[in-house]
Amino acid sequence: MDRTRFLRTCTILAAGSFLAPRAGWAAAGGPQPQTKPRLWFRGDGDGRIFVSADQGITWKVHAKLGPHFIIHNFIYDNDETRVVLEYKRLQFQLRLTPEGRYRETL
Repeated sequence: MDRTRFLRTCTILAAGSFLAPRAGWAAAGGPQPQTKPRLWFRGDGDGRIFVSADQGITWKVHAKLGPHFIIHNFIYDNDETRVVLEYKRLQFQLRLTPEGRYRETL
């Protein structure tokens, strides 16, 4: 094999390995956007939980629990979000819904 043929073969193989993963995206219609945007949650010292659907640019009040509740942290599991709370030294978790209409105690 001469040098020109060798370089041409290497170039074709390199281009093929670079374009092969993108060909699968093109066949599937390109990269798929998320159907449900992930909601961000945060709490404050007055027992309020805020939610943001635009990655923290704007925040809306999700729940007003009162100043006696201490919000420790948020747990994000797959499609659900839980908040760890404390009330009079009792810790528990609430499952948060995107609508903010109800919460389940866990």
